[in-house]
Amino acid sequence: MTSGSMTTGPEAGRPADRRRHPRHPGDRYPLSVGRHAARLVDWSAGSVGIQLRDEAEGIKVGDGVTVSIMSEHTHGVAFFPGHVRRIDAENRILGIEFTEADGDAAAFLAALLEASGSQP
Repeated sequence: MTSGSMTTGPEAGRPADRRRHPRHPGDRYPLSVGRHAARLVDWSAGSVGIQLRDEAEGIKVGDGVTVSIMSEHTHGVAFFPGHVRRIDAENRILGIEFTEADGDAAAFLAALLEASGSQP
C-alpha cells in the first residue's frame, strides 16, 4: 500500500486543467480553418477551440493550419497561423494553438467580441 493524498469532492476523477491561459467564450463568432467553415467555441491568449461545420476530414493533431477571422468592424479578414493540438471528432471541435505567442490573435478576438457587445 502506498501513502499519498487522495482527491475527494467535485474534483475527484477529473483530470487537472493544464491550460496556460484562461479560456473565454467565443460567442459563436464565425470564422474558418483553412477552407473549413467554422465557429469559435472559446479562446485564450494562446489558442482557440473551433467547431467545424462539416467533418474534419484529413485534419490530424500536429497539422499546421491558418485560422481566418472576418471582422465587420475592420471590413477585412485576419489570418493567424497555428497547429492542431486536440481533435474531438464526434463534436467536430479542434483545439488550435497559435504559432505566434505575441497575443495578436487574442487582442483581435477581444476587440471583435467587444465591438459585437459580447463579454470576452
